[in-house]
Amino acid sequence: HITILLELNKTEKVIEQLPYELLKKGDEYWKKKEYKKALVTFQQMIILADREGFVDMTAEAISRRTIIPLEIIRKGITELEKPDPQSRDATNDGRRIERISDTREWGWKILNYAKYRQIRNAVAGIPKSSSAA
Repeated sequence: HITILLELNKTEKVIEQLPYELLKKGDEYWKKKEYKKALVTFQQMIILADREGFVDMTAEAISRRTIIPLEIIRKGITELEKPDPQSRDATNDGRRIERISDTREWGWKILNYAKYRQIRNAVAGIPKSSSAA
């Protein structure tokens, strides 16, 4: 398990146990050594995303907030934006993230964010009907 510190409402902090295996379970993408930077970046983006799955910040800001080196964040973002023909979910050609706007080089939406939020909530014991996200 990876212990993750989430900031809720900018004042309340909650520690969650998010099983590492849930992000890569059955997905060949995460099992390849060259995608470890993408996995680290994706985990951080899930933590930083708003309730709708948007990460509206620069790669530099993600690096500063997470203390993950900028090189890892940039390489991870590059991989996460690429199509993945091996993905179990063919939606969006297997891409994990997409840019919010074509007019800037930063800000992403996590594709299939609702799926990852449900996993997080299940691990945290948050009922499906709860308004917590």
